[in-house]
Amino acid sequence: MGIKIAAQNAAASAFKSVSDLQQEITYNSRSEAYSISTGAVTNTETDTTFKAIFSTFTSQERFQSGEILSEDYKVTFPAKDLTFTPIVQDTITKGSDQYELIEVSLD
Repeated sequence: MGIKIAAQNAAASAFKSVSDLQQEITYNSRSEAYSISTGAVTNTETDTTFKAIFSTFTSQERFQSGEILSEDYKVTFPAKDLTFTPIVQDTITKGSDQYELIEVSLD
């Protein structure tokens, strides 16, 4: 087993150990495809539901960034088993609230 797989498995195990902090979300990923033959651009949206952990930014993180709003959240979930790569401008829905991804860091 390679180091990358071992690290992903460890992260997934750690995530499972804090199941009481997890909340169900719907992740909406967007993609575009361009057809060379027709010149048409096709937009596709895919919804995936899974568990994630929401946490707030500290006042120090907000101050240092200067761009983090008080209503912004960090959202953590294992990407190991996802069939897509999270990207900026995808959205996450938690309950009736929708959030746009403004930064992505992969595990």
